[in-house]
Formats: sequence, C-alpha cells, structure tokens
Amino acid sequence: MAESRHEELAARLPEATRPLLRQIEAMQAQAEERGEAWAGAERALLTRLHHAEALAAEAQEDARGAQEKHATAVQEASELRSELTELQSASSEQVSADTWAEAEATVTTARAFCFCDLVVA
Repeated sequence: MAESRHEELAARLPEATRPLLRQIEAMQAQAEERGEAWAGAERALLTRLHHAEALAAEAQEDARGAQEKHATAVQEASELRSELTELQSASSEQVSADTWAEAEATVTTARAFCFCDLVVA
C-alpha cells in the first residue's frame, strides 16, 4: 500500500523534482548506513570499556591483596625483630651468668689448689 502511494506520488511529480527525490533517498540510505556504523563502533567501544573496567577492578583487587600481604610481612618482620632482640638480650644474660659461674668455678679451683699447697707445705 505504501509502495503504491509512493508510485502514485512519484508519477505526479514533475520531471525536475525526481533527481532531487533520488538524492534525498540516497542521503537517507547513507544516513542509515552511517547510523549502523556508529552503532557498531559504539558496541565495540562499550565492549572494550567493559573489558578495561573488569581489568581495572581485578588490578585493584590484586593491589589490595598485595598491600595486605605487605602489611602482614611488615608486622611479622617487626615481631621477629622484637623476638631477636629478646633472644639476644637473654643470650647475653645467659653468657654473663655462664661466664660468672665459670669464673666462680675457676676461683674455687684456684683456692682449692692454693689451700692444698698450704696444707702440703
């Protein structure tokens, strides 16, 4: 029905307006093609955008995990340093106590030898 109406109108138009009508139809076809091309480009760009957003979210999650691991490692290092300091202090005290005990034993042994020498002489 629309086609018959179009043909009827085309038949009534003077010869001078027919080239203009064809030009308008060609421009409408071009506009439609361009619109489809723009829509395709938009879909492709949106797909890339969604992919980039997903990668960014994944990178943020990885960074957050790395920061948590770093914080845990720093805390563990701090705890190990404290433990090392305590062990060094305790070791130093133990060495001092052991050295003191050895010194006392040496003095006692020396006194015993001296006492023996006095008793024998």
